[in-house]
Amino acid sequence: MRNNMTAIGGVHIPMIHWDISTTCVLTMERIEGVKITDLEALAQAKIDREKLVDTFMRSMIHQLLIDGFFHADPHPGNVFVDLDSSEIIFLDTGMMGHLADDQRTEVVNLLKALQNSDAEEIVRIALVLGIPIKPVDERALRRDINRLLNRYMTASLSEIPFAEVLSKILTLIFNRGIRLPSELTLALKALIQTEEIARTLNPQIQVADVAQTLSKHLFMEQFKPEMIAARLNNATAELLRLAPQFYKALSQLLRQIQSGKLTIELDAQNLPGQLREFTVILNRFTIGLTLAGMIVGSALTMSVSPENTWSFIPLLGTIGFIVSMVGGSFLVFGVMWEMWRRRK
Repeated sequence: MRNNMTAIGGVHIPMIHWDISTTCVLTMERIEGVKITDLEALAQAKIDREKLVDTFMRSMIHQLLIDGFFHADPHPGNVFVDLDSSEIIFLDTGMMGHLADDQRTEVVNLLKALQNSDAEEIVRIALVLGIPIKPVDERALRRDINRLLNRYMTASLSEIPFAEVLSKILTLIFNRGIRLPSELTLALKALIQTEEIARTLNPQIQVADVAQTLSKHLFMEQFKPEMIAARLNNATAELLRLAPQFYKALSQLLRQIQSGKLTIELDAQNLPGQLREFTVILNRFTIGLTLAGMIVGSALTMSVSPENTWSFIPLLGTIGFIVSMVGGSFLVFGVMWEMWRRRK
């Protein structure tokens, strides 16, 4: 975390004195400061609270949405401010969380959905990231979230308690049978704690809006030339590390090809049965599509006046309509019979 936070100015992570640490004693640098929510001490030290909350938000959003490695318990007792340097100091990193790339993307989408009161998107995110622990009634969950969001529609933006709304949505999701991964729960808890600190420093701040803006800004910073160069350097080092293994595997493959003894293992134990199943499905789909086209075409043909075409055209349309309806009925009956037979 100390290495990651070098990208954010005004943030300090205590150093570990490894030379005087053992398996039983962890020795860290001494920290002087006050809780970040000690408004009186901050005022006496003439700390710019607006700049302070901006630095704090940037640091937390960077951890959650850029690095994916974050302080999972950022309550005021674990976040200090050095009154001399105005630096924010994160303490007690015993509980850290980790978010994968797809989880970080969905957290951003969740913030956007909360801003837009989009219950449909919130349900989608819950289903994508969560694990159903019982049958999920999506319609009921969507209705519950809509009802919750509508409850806050009359409040002004400055009055909407983001932490409260998010907490209640998480409760609804769990009550409806979806369990979120522990890492994601930790991340959302950290977001809630972040808002509590941010609103203490600046009651007018919109955490969801700030998080959206900062995440976009921080994401674009990843495309700076020095960042791209660093990633290319890491990728090159990884390729060089794997080069001997790749050369060895390629040499072995070429020797097998030259000797005519190339062996490929293919596990196709149930392949014939799966192919038969697929053929049946494909045939039914083709027949269904053909019948649907015949029904539409016949209906259009039946609507043509005999005066505007050959007299037998509407008759052909009627015959085609009857044939396609009968064929469709047989197809539906066959599918239902197959379903009944499989259940038996």
